[in-house]
Amino acid sequence: MVSLSCTTTSVQLIGGSLTIGATFSWSGPNGFNSTDVSPFVSAPGLYTLTVTGPNGCTNTASVEVEQDISSVSAGAVWMVSSPAPPPVCS
Repeated sequence: MVSLSCTTTSVQLIGGSLTIGATFSWSGPNGFNSTDVSPFVSAPGLYTLTVTGPNGCTNTASVEVEQDISSVSAGAVWMVSSPAPPPVCS
């Protein structure tokens, strides 16, 4: 599983096949489609790779891309400092 975050805004899906002459077709969320072997994606969801051999046979594999964009806590404080009292002269 791979994960998107506030600092990791895209990830590369890695496809492959040992079949010479195979073609690749990725599909995923929001109408994503790619014929690249290893495309970059920037949306969370389930991506499915379909590999087609020269003989027309196919096989599929899937990978889930998660997203962690949870907000982080933040805080700020202010402080009033009083001026130091004047020195006492004797």
